[in-house]
Amino acid sequence: MDSIYDLFVEASERWPARTALADAAGTLTYGQLRSAATAVGTALKALSDPGDRLVSVRIGHDRYAIIGLLGVLAAGLAYVPVDPEYPPHRRRLLEDDSGARIVLTDRPLSADERPAGMVGPIQIATRPTSVPREIPSDVAYIIYTSGSTGRPKGCLTAHEHLAAFIDSWNATYPTGPGDVWTMFHSLSFDFSVLELWAPLTSGATCVLVPAETARDPVRFIDLLDRERVSIVAQTPTMFGNLRTGLMMLGRSLPRLRMVVVGGEAFRPHDVIGWIEQGLAPNSRIVNAYGPTETTVIVTTSPLSEEHCRRMSPAETPIGRPLPHVHVSVRDSEGRQVDHGTPGELWIAGSSVARGYLDRPKLTEERFVVSDGVRYYRSGDRVVSHDGAEYHFLGRTDDQVKVRGFRIELGEVEAVIADLKGVQAVAAGLETTSHGHQRLIAYVVTDSGDVDAESIRQHLRRRLPAQYHPSRIKRLAQLPVSGSGKLDRAALAGAADLGWNRQ
Repeated sequence: MDSIYDLFVEASERWPARTALADAAGTLTYGQLRSAATAVGTALKALSDPGDRLVSVRIGHDRYAIIGLLGVLAAGLAYVPVDPEYPPHRRRLLEDDSGARIVLTDRPLSADERPAGMVGPIQIATRPTSVPREIPSDVAYIIYTSGSTGRPKGCLTAHEHLAAFIDSWNATYPTGPGDVWTMFHSLSFDFSVLELWAPLTSGATCVLVPAETARDPVRFIDLLDRERVSIVAQTPTMFGNLRTGLMMLGRSLPRLRMVVVGGEAFRPHDVIGWIEQGLAPNSRIVNAYGPTETTVIVTTSPLSEEHCRRMSPAETPIGRPLPHVHVSVRDSEGRQVDHGTPGELWIAGSSVARGYLDRPKLTEERFVVSDGVRYYRSGDRVVSHDGAEYHFLGRTDDQVKVRGFRIELGEVEAVIADLKGVQAVAAGLETTSHGHQRLIAYVVTDSGDVDAESIRQHLRRRLPAQYHPSRIKRLAQLPVSGSGKLDRAALAGAADLGWNRQ
């Protein structure tokens, strides 16, 4: 199978004069984008050693991030997206864990990084690494997901996995030269994989959304209208904000033909309102489900008003598998269950990733072989009443999704617990009156020197913003079940002692 970069090259040869990228600085054609990527790839080939496989791409949300990423692939290397807005501790953690020696960045270098060249505004640097990594030659990228021990885990995705997913997606939801996509999400969030590669392998245009525009629904609506966007991907939270913005402005988006929602459970009333109010009268809404470990999206469910009105509050429809994968519902012993019986979703097919970087035990636990077929155990509870349509019920562990980001509650807990004066901590979700889910931390302290602000400062130094709790409550003790285990269900009702210093 061709590499994903080969598919981009084919598109650039077929449509060299078409617009590939648009950002605040203007546009680049497919030919211009390929030429810029080739220049970066040539520089990387000259710099890289035989043992180099990974390059950290630490560039802001603009054309140079995409040029750098493509240049890494043009050099036959693999990229590790590291959002430059992450706290320094988090950036170092990802780069140290990956063992990436080469960095592409548009930001100042740290004290231990050494400049090695420039390609336009992209700075190439080297960083010290004492942990050599054995990276298969077919790996295209590594995206990190949250880890329950406080250590994030890097997922190795190969070219064949990515190409299989994109081919399957474009066959199911065709994209072509007349389409304009937005890239709304950070490269560190795997939704961006769809937003980038679906257009750049099909002759469509990818419009990069500046961070300040992404945070402002009015500016985002202006961009969608101005750039004549036809396809947009949104987490349900951001989709709700977009709907509210359109209603507030009294505007509609007639050129929009598809909205892909994913990353967390969608809210039916947002979809119903979107359709009833004609906010994008020519659009369809597709709910997309899939873990990073299976390359972005596994199942999809086109949503209608009728579909949403007859939804059970306890079941979120995630639809049918895309053609390149198949799924199985299993019990805790790995046995297939009958239709209508809830179980864990196991996923197989051509987009199941290699596993986790330098985490053999965890890889063995999550990527399993049954009857000669390799599956990824998703940890998601689902049910299928007819053997075709699947419905999401929740997690089998303590991993949650907040605003589209997968978060291990244990990672948030581990970081807070590392702060002196914290005696015990638990994290959980709380649903607001508007139906939004937010992250809450429950903390027991043994020191008057710890308060909510000191915890927030500690979190800002260690974790990205999506891991920061919306509220931090101080408890006298964590509630426990009869077996002595943490009773997460009782957390929300525990008395908040507040943060008055003793």
